[in-house]
Amino acid sequence: MQIRKLVEKNDILLGYYLKIRCFIYLVVFYPYRKLRESFRKYGLDKSNSYIKKIKDIHSGERCFIIGTGPSLTKEDIYKLKSEYTFGTNALCLLFNELKWKTNYFVISDKKAYKKLVNNLPKDDTNNIFISSPKSKDVKDGHTYVPINPVNNYLTTNKYKKFSDNIHVCCYDANTVVFNALQIAIYMGFKEIYLIGVDCNYSDDAKKRYLVDHQINNPYYKSAGRSMIEDFKVAKKYADKFGIKIYNATRGGMLEVFERVNLDKVL
Repeated sequence: MQIRKLVEKNDILLGYYLKIRCFIYLVVFYPYRKLRESFRKYGLDKSNSYIKKIKDIHSGERCFIIGTGPSLTKEDIYKLKSEYTFGTNALCLLFNELKWKTNYFVISDKKAYKKLVNNLPKDDTNNIFISSPKSKDVKDGHTYVPINPVNNYLTTNKYKKFSDNIHVCCYDANTVVFNALQIAIYMGFKEIYLIGVDCNYSDDAKKRYLVDHQINNPYYKSAGRSMIEDFKVAKKYADKFGIKIYNATRGGMLEVFERVNLDKVL
């Protein structure tokens, strides 16, 4: 982190830094990740066996993945009560007020999980998916989704990955919504709508989210662009397998997916 801060103001140095970082990860850490994934693939690691039970349980159905961008409103959330929904990150802080919770919930950031864990629903805990490199970091009852962070080290979309089997691994990216998409597709959803996924961040920290878990992202100015690049990877996978992903966010910068009007969809 400190090294990046020193070099990020110089594009040439930053480029070299990112390439060296990528090389070290691919040579030193990636082989170990793939070995662990092979253990899960062939049944030698049963730490997340619950995931096998949810494969295609929503085959052909539609769902809504809810981000926490500033365009999101409580009124729009209320409209989704009869739909299958995935919540993310600090959205759980609204559940008591709304007297409602999403069907599924996803967190992929270790710091966010530690901060929000006591605010997560106490029932249906199997439907709370925590993406983490280690199962021991996930509270008993929550579903451990093994993460592979290789996408965060690659400098081009050409080699970035999208998982077709989250029991083996879920590929990380710059947004928890990327993880939620992999989980939703694994569960069989064929029509997926995103709301509250703005992909842009105000300089005013108080205006970056509808509800904030107060974890500062020092790279917020470039985060939106990075998220958009990640969504291109998701779209490529979805198009290949006939899965429709729509952007029902009101405003924002995300133009990768076809935009739809939330009110007309409902």
